[in-house]
Amino acid sequence: MATLTGGAERHRFRTDDGNIFDGRDTIGTISFLPAGCGRDLTLSNVAWSWGAVAIDADSFRGTDDLLARIPPFTVARDPLIASLVAQMDQVLKADGALDPTWCDAVVIVLTDHLLRMSRQVIRGQSCQYRLTDWQMRRVTERMEAGLTEHIRIAELAAELNMSEGHFYRAFRATSGRTPLEVITDRRVERAARLLSTSNASLTEIAFDVGFTSPSYLARAFRKRRGMSPSEWRGQTRSNQA
Repeated sequence: MATLTGGAERHRFRTDDGNIFDGRDTIGTISFLPAGCGRDLTLSNVAWSWGAVAIDADSFRGTDDLLARIPPFTVARDPLIASLVAQMDQVLKADGALDPTWCDAVVIVLTDHLLRMSRQVIRGQSCQYRLTDWQMRRVTERMEAGLTEHIRIAELAAELNMSEGHFYRAFRATSGRTPLEVITDRRVERAARLLSTSNASLTEIAFDVGFTSPSYLARAFRKRRGMSPSEWRGQTRSNQA
């Protein structure tokens, strides 16, 4: 959990295992609580907004026991965790929804970060394992077939009988890009074709190619094409005339 705005004059809690925190809560304060660990919480003069991310340890075979051994903690500042949670909050407010593939990627980054913080990273976990040609073909075919749907990292990993974390790192080591980057590239390519060849609205095209909102499509499109979807449509139509 990360405090996004405001805070509390006093934030005191005691967990089931005896861990105690007693201090101020300000923007950027981070708390971690393992699954099944209860706590007694007391807040004084609190006025805040916060964001929380739940990690399903079962999705990270080979690291779930390590995650369970990370003790509860509260720190005044962790730039990486604070930034990721704040970004999720901003995207949710802007688009009204979060892309599931992007959320999966955020959880993988958070999990790796927590393991590094706890000094319990699996030996050899950082080695550059790569996917074989047939594995890459199988995964890219699955991506292509599911572009109009919500694609989850867990589903792609299951195609190769891998954990999410293992698959994510292997895919990035093999292709030089993350699964989300590849999926987004393909969705933008499809959107560009539809903008050039159909009269469908931006909203219709966004949902047709798998984006969770037209604003998400617009951001991704501008990043990859250097112009807005409407500018692309006008330019390609002019060239066709």
